[in-house]
Amino acid sequence: MRWSRRAVLKSLAISSAGLAMARPRGTVASASGDGRRLLALVNDDPAGAAFLRGAMAAGAVLLQARIISSDVQALLALERELRQADGLRVIGLLDDATGTLVVDLARGAGARISWLAQHATSTEGSRHLVFDIDRTEDRTRWLVDHLYAKGAGYQTVVQRRGESPKQWSSGPRGAAPPGVWPGAVGHLLGSLATSTRAIRDAGSDNVVTHDKFVSFLIEV
Repeated sequence: MRWSRRAVLKSLAISSAGLAMARPRGTVASASGDGRRLLALVNDDPAGAAFLRGAMAAGAVLLQARIISSDVQALLALERELRQADGLRVIGLLDDATGTLVVDLARGAGARISWLAQHATSTEGSRHLVFDIDRTEDRTRWLVDHLYAKGAGYQTVVQRRGESPKQWSSGPRGAAPPGVWPGAVGHLLGSLATSTRAIRDAGSDNVVTHDKFVSFLIEV
């Protein structure tokens, strides 16, 4: 698999996307550790459910969750919310196409992208490309350590502009499941959004998926 920053941030036309947000699932009132609203965007699939469980385990118990469906008007509503909201944090794990579009909308709305990464699962394990925008390498190392502790195979690359990429990898050990990473990513982003100092164990949800995903932390 070949990934590039351009692939993540390429522009997608809203008129041809056919994607959007459904009604929120979960608790409507939410807050991060500093009182900001906290919103999670996920697909309606097992990976999204595992991501939400991981985020809640990190302390984001009252987060508001929205599920991607197929209404372009709701994406436009999200863009307006990003432009008008005050004190909003958005975390998410979405399929590659939808995640790319949401990140582009956020950038166009002037929001700050504090975390951006690509993920995929293969028969050998999971692959993760993290764009170290906000000096999040220490949190990425937690993800690496967690996957290793679970016996999962992985390849994780941290790319920081102007520097050589850093890479960690390990093959699967025993009958370790390849899909423990969505919950771990949710836990990681939940901890970043709620200003959790120490990240606890993210559990061991196993989600079998071979799609490509984008994860993000957006701050307004």
